[in-house]
Amino acid sequence: MKLQLKVIKSVVLIVILVLVLTSCNSTEKDGEVILNEDEITTDALYNDNDEILSITCAASEGLASYSLTKLLYEQPDLLEHVVLDYTLFNDLPKLKEALASSEPSIAVLPFTLAVEVLNQTEDYRLLGVVKGNNHLLLGIQSLSDVKGKAIKVYDPSGFEGVYSSSIKRLRHSLALNGMVLDRDYTLSFVDKMEDMVPTEDNQLMMIEEVYLNYDEFKSFKSYVTLDETEDYQLAVIVLNAIDEVYPDLAKAFEKKYYDSCLWLSAFPDEAVAYANQINTTQTSMPVRSMYYFAAKKCIDQITQMLDWLGYRQEVKDLIEKRIYWAN
Repeated sequence: MKLQLKVIKSVVLIVILVLVLTSCNSTEKDGEVILNEDEITTDALYNDNDEILSITCAASEGLASYSLTKLLYEQPDLLEHVVLDYTLFNDLPKLKEALASSEPSIAVLPFTLAVEVLNQTEDYRLLGVVKGNNHLLLGIQSLSDVKGKAIKVYDPSGFEGVYSSSIKRLRHSLALNGMVLDRDYTLSFVDKMEDMVPTEDNQLMMIEEVYLNYDEFKSFKSYVTLDETEDYQLAVIVLNAIDEVYPDLAKAFEKKYYDSCLWLSAFPDEAVAYANQINTTQTSMPVRSMYYFAAKKCIDQITQMLDWLGYRQEVKDLIEKRIYWAN
């Protein structure tokens, strides 16, 4: 009887020890061990054991997070022993802080924010870019008609156009035509589609082409297409340290993300339904097309876009050096 009691005590002790070890600094979700958010750092990349590692993928609110809808919904495996943990940011300072600390191993960002990050740190490289829908400026027939007008812009990211490549291109094009912001025209931003209504007689509306059939915009009989040439709205950057431990991870993510963008374009209604279910973005996204391109295969187009956006030559040279070449 005493022997049986000792055996029972030993078994209970082992069970308790296992529970303590498996619950420390982790949570379990659908059979996967995911590190707690406050424990996710780039240190997780460096692990010589066969433990499951959590690699962080960050994305900004709006189009960037929406582009990840399929991955967020299906949670596909990328590599053995690697779990991709997604963090979506609607707070720009916090996102910048995370990037400055090199916390995300992968990040999907507005194109111009990615350029800023690549300029400020050598820790990241440019993996790829995403082309979205064209932008329109409603209420004019040419850019020369902008003078003296107030432009209202729909920007669901909540960043007030700071990192919108289309806004940057518009401002650069107007500057080349001698027009200065707040002197010859004004810009205002809203992050809710219901607020995109004219409030002034001389007001123009800047929207994506997919919104053109909405009732509130049918009264505009003329418009200018702002993205007549390549306009990469998003960019994917990866941490240099990834290759040191898992050289195939960037390639694996790129394949899944490429498929996700194609799926969003081929099955837009399902994409919107998925986004609504998992709250991918705080703003409902309309039917749209998104196409991913590997940065190493479109260097000339990226450089040309940087030129259209008004970046200096040294910035263009630096971005070219930061392109991801592996695989």
